[in-house]
Amino acid sequence: MSENIEIDWQIHKKKNSERGKYILETGLWADCKFIFCHVQPKKEIKAHKLILSMASPVFEKMFQNGLNRCEDDVELTDIQPDVFDAVLNYIYTEEIKIVSFDGACEIYYVAHKYMLPELMEQCKSYLSYNANSSNACYGFELAKLFNITELKALCKTIITSETINVVKDESFKAINISTLKMILKENSLNITELELFKAVERWIVANVDMKKNCDGNHLAELSAEIMPLVCFLKMTPKEFVEGPAVSNLLSKDEAYAVLINIISPENCKIPLPNGFSNMLRKKPVQKLETNVQMPFTFSSGATIPPNIVSPKLFVK
Repeated sequence: MSENIEIDWQIHKKKNSERGKYILETGLWADCKFIFCHVQPKKEIKAHKLILSMASPVFEKMFQNGLNRCEDDVELTDIQPDVFDAVLNYIYTEEIKIVSFDGACEIYYVAHKYMLPELMEQCKSYLSYNANSSNACYGFELAKLFNITELKALCKTIITSETINVVKDESFKAINISTLKMILKENSLNITELELFKAVERWIVANVDMKKNCDGNHLAELSAEIMPLVCFLKMTPKEFVEGPAVSNLLSKDEAYAVLINIISPENCKIPLPNGFSNMLRKKPVQKLETNVQMPFTFSSGATIPPNIVSPKLFVK
């Protein structure tokens, strides 16, 4: 018997969840191993095929032809060890501790991958309660990827009602281009068009920097794809001349045509550049009040009531 294994350890554990946690942490009777080669140093987590198969049809199918083998190694390249460890802890003890919005997104991904619906619901509750201007874009992208309708609608409302805070957050530069396009196509945003243009400019520069090894046309390609969606006609001539017109995101011909249309929108003989937006966004929408992010600890079956207002977020 290993030195870390207590003698008669079972009688000292009052609940099955405590026994499950013990064998997970000690690796007692483990018959499979998950290997994470994409982190340094390489990490390994031992587990039990029977327990995993009881919790997940995906694990069951994975192990159904190998439950009698001494040990199987499973390499995971799309999951971080701490996230997988948290999910295993949930499987063995029916408890999950979520401490951040990003963590909830990562746990949701694993729960979806291994078909753990109750854990998915707990992640969705956490994400909905903790969505704010600094994470709404990330939440929107997760919700869109996994078709989480309510979270998607909530995050979109935050984006449109708190746009100025959304684009000022450092995370904005990492959003997908499809999310950026969604924002630019909205007819009501809580931001001036000049501020929005500057945010788009920062996004383009950041994404060009991330692809330094690409050819020099990447900036032009991104500009051609994004600039037509900016509502330049909402800018004053002064704003346009001091901002977009002197950037390198518009050609001289495009800048001239847009400026003429801003100065003289009625019966302008020079059309906007092909595909450029002539939309005039509505007045800013009312700011949405969101909650302060705090850790959640869930037990199996625990849910968050939709009208929760208390700062006490530990559900047992």
